[in-house]
Amino acid sequence: MINTNRTSSCYVHLTCDRGSPMCLDWREICNGQIDCIDGGADETQCFLLEINECADDEYRCHNGLCMSLNFYKDDAQHPDCLDRSDEPNS
Repeated sequence: MINTNRTSSCYVHLTCDRGSPMCLDWREICNGQIDCIDGGADETQCFLLEINECADDEYRCHNGLCMSLNFYKDDAQHPDCLDRSDEPNS
């Protein structure tokens, strides 16, 4: 996805200058790597992800993120959790 404004991430609550018009992918948020060159907004307040509760139809990745159970153990070659915990033994 291309964004014509360099200082946006394509998300409502996150403004990010990544140095290019490419949108910040959701997997780049709270992954331990700063992608926003204007202060690392993509890596701030990640503690909020750790205290959230996952719904009954969601899987909690080892790093605290929640994802749909539909993606749990669905494709070992393409994990959905940033820490690969949704694809054990891969």
